[in-house]
Amino acid sequence: MNKLFMPRSLGAAATIAAVLSASNAHAYNWKTHARVAEVAAQVMAPSFPASPTAPAGVDQTQWTAYLADIHAAVPKLNLLRTGLGNAGPEDTTSCGYDVHDNMSQIPNIRIQDMTYLPIQGGTVLNGSSAQYGGSCSEKKIDPTTCSTTTENPLRLGRVLGVQAASPDNHQEDSNVWYKPTNMLGLSAITKLASDGFVLAAGAVLFPIVCLWEFFSGGSCSFSDSKDLASSVNPVDKLLGAIPGIGGGESYDYVGFWHFVDVATPIPGVYNSDRGLLYQGAGPAGVPGIVDIAIMGYSDLVGMSLRAGRSAGVDHYGQFDQVHRSHDQWQAFAIGHTEFSALDELAQYGWSQFVAQPTSAYGLAWPLHAFGDAAVPMHVAGTTSWGHVPFENETDEKLDLQLLAPPPSCTLASFQDGGSPPLDPAQAARILRIGFDFWSKYHSQFSPNNVPVREMVKDLARQTYALATGPQGGILYDDFASFLDGTKSTKIARDRYADKLPFIQPLLEMSSGAIVAFLAGASLTATDGGANPSQVCPGSTTFSNTTQTCVSGLPTPPGPTPAAVTGVAPTNGSPDGGNDCGEASSCQVNSDCDVDFSCNLGCCHPVVK
Repeated sequence: MNKLFMPRSLGAAATIAAVLSASNAHAYNWKTHARVAEVAAQVMAPSFPASPTAPAGVDQTQWTAYLADIHAAVPKLNLLRTGLGNAGPEDTTSCGYDVHDNMSQIPNIRIQDMTYLPIQGGTVLNGSSAQYGGSCSEKKIDPTTCSTTTENPLRLGRVLGVQAASPDNHQEDSNVWYKPTNMLGLSAITKLASDGFVLAAGAVLFPIVCLWEFFSGGSCSFSDSKDLASSVNPVDKLLGAIPGIGGGESYDYVGFWHFVDVATPIPGVYNSDRGLLYQGAGPAGVPGIVDIAIMGYSDLVGMSLRAGRSAGVDHYGQFDQVHRSHDQWQAFAIGHTEFSALDELAQYGWSQFVAQPTSAYGLAWPLHAFGDAAVPMHVAGTTSWGHVPFENETDEKLDLQLLAPPPSCTLASFQDGGSPPLDPAQAARILRIGFDFWSKYHSQFSPNNVPVREMVKDLARQTYALATGPQGGILYDDFASFLDGTKSTKIARDRYADKLPFIQPLLEMSSGAIVAFLAGASLTATDGGANPSQVCPGSTTFSNTTQTCVSGLPTPPGPTPAAVTGVAPTNGSPDGGNDCGEASSCQVNSDCDVDFSCNLGCCHPVVK
C-alpha cells in the first residue's frame, strides 16, 4: 500500500537516510487487501455451506435473520456495475481479450454479466496506473477449460477485492512541495504556537459558542469553539499562504490518509480520533524510528502538503470535525500535519456510492478502510513499529497459512501452488464476527445509510485491543522497522514469522466486518441495467455507430499512412474512410505512435 511515505531524494543525516531509503511499505499489500474482501463475498454466497444452526451464545432467530440478510445481499450486489478501470487502451492480443468485446466498457458492465475476472493491473478508474500489476487488468474466463459453474460466482469477490485494493493507486490524494518557512525545524515551533492559539482561543470562545447554541437549539461542543478559533487562526493562515517549490505526487504519499490513531490518549486538534500525526505517532503516542526519521527529514527540508493539488484535502478533509482552509492544510511540514482519519476516507467512499448506487466504484474506500483498520500500525498512527515487515510477512504467508483464496481455474497462476480451500472453522469464525458487527449496527442500515465511520473505528479499537492484549504487544516491534530500514528486509520480516497466530485473527476480523458492511450496502445497491456493449454474442461485434451488436468480426484495417499513425490527420478529416473516426487504423501496437495502443483496429491513447 505504499505507506512508508519516503521522499525519493534524501539529503539528511546518515541515520535518516538509512531508514527513509527502505523499500516502500505495502500495507496491506494489494493481495491482502483484495483477499479480505474476496473471502467476505465468498462466505456470504447462498451456496456457501454456512451452518444454519446458531453458534453457542447466539440467538437462533437473530442468526437466521443474519444469514438471510447476507444471502440476499449477494444478488443485489451482483447487479452493480463494476466501476473498474477502463480496459479499452490495453492490448487486446497480449492481454488475451476476446476481439468481440469492447473493453472500454468494463466500468459499466454489471458484475453478474462479466466474462472476465479482474486482476491487479491496468489503470484504476479516476486514479493512477495500478502498482506492480502490469498493463492488463482482466483475465478472460475460458469456458472451454474452466467451468462457468465454479468460476462465475467468483466475479463478485474479485470485483470487490480489486476495488478494495484500488485506493492505494490514487496518487492524486497527496501532493507535496518544499517550503522555506518550514525548513530547519521552524515548523515544530510554529505548530506549537498554532495549536496553542486554537486551544486557548477555543477555551475563551467556548462559553459564547455554548450560549449561542443554547438559544439556536444546537448542542454545546468544544469542537465548535475550536472550529471558530481555527477559522481566525493568524499563524497557520499566514504560513500557509507562503508557497513552496518543487515536489509532486508519488505512490509513497498516498497513505497519509489511511490511519486512525485510537492508541493515543491525546485527541487531535481537528478530530477526536485523529489520523496520521507523526509527532504523536505510535502505541501510546510514542513515535518509532521511522516516524522520527520522517518527521526529522520533513522538518529539515520543509516538505509540506500542497493542499490545492492534493485531492485528499477536499475528499476526506470535508468530514473533519474542525474545518481547515487550504492555507491551514499546508502551513506546516509533513511531520506536524494532522491528516484526516481512516473513517473519513470510508465516509467519502460511502458518499460516492450513495451518489452513484449503480456502481461498485464508491465501495472501494470503505472496503479499503476495513482492511487498514485491522492493521495494528494503522490504528496506532505509525509508519514504524514493524509496519513494513508485518505487512510483507502477512502477504508472503497469506495463501498457504493465513487466508486461502477461493479456488479458481482462471486465476490459478496468480495463487500460490497448493493453496488449501478455506478452512471451515475459519469461515465459521468470519461469519460469527460478521454477525457481531451486524447485530450491533443492522438496526441503522437502510437505503443510503450505513454507519461506516462508527464501524471502521469499532474495528480499529478491536484491532488495538488484540495487538496489545495477552501477547504483550509483540506485534509492535520497532527493531524490525530499524532492520527493514537498513536493508535487512528478510531478517525484519522473519521477526513476524512466529506471530502468524496473532495475525490471522486480524484478517478474519477485517473480513467479518466487511460481511456486515456489505449486507448494509446492498440496501442501497441499484440495478443499472444490462450493458450489451462490452460482451456481444459469438460472431458479432459492438458497433460504435449503431451502439448495438452487429454481425461479423471487426473489419481488418487497411494500410495506415505513416504521417498520421496513432494521431488525428492534420486536416481533421476521418482517417482513410475507416471506422476509427479521427484516429488512425492499425493491426498491431507498432502501427501506433508512442502513447497510443492498437485496440479493435484503431489507435487509442494510453491512459496514464
